[in-house]
Amino acid sequence: MLASAAKKMKAMNALVGVTVSNLNTEFKNVRNHFFPKWDKAGLWKCRLSRDPARDVCEGYCDDRKKVIYFNGRVKEKDLRLLLIHEICHAVMGAPSALHAAGWQRRMLQAAATAERFDEQTLAESLRAQVAAYQENSELLLKAPAAMGSHLNI
Repeated sequence: MLASAAKKMKAMNALVGVTVSNLNTEFKNVRNHFFPKWDKAGLWKCRLSRDPARDVCEGYCDDRKKVIYFNGRVKEKDLRLLLIHEICHAVMGAPSALHAAGWQRRMLQAAATAERFDEQTLAESLRAQVAAYQENSELLLKAPAAMGSHLNI
């Protein structure tokens, strides 16, 4: 009976968005598996944002505050991809809004890691994002707010 209730709750979260608990758990998992040398001091945090200025994008990396913000529309199934996308910005440092060569290389490294963990769909999604930014060079230098949607999954 409890297992059934847990399954229903997980299905509901996938439809309505990510919980704070799931966000923090997945952030730790992604950090440990995909970015083991990054943020050893644990300075970076994740937050769900209710700020309309940040809600134009699903994820936003704030280098100054060392916070990665996510809006309430992020679905559970998209969280891992979005976390990797935003942590790649954090790893590359300011200006983190850029989707240029350094960010692209880090995304491709994450895709290779996903393959080693037998996460083929995630690896393909990471590579597809890089390809999308390579094909649309206008997006490379624009800040998230200027793009209308930083990561539109």
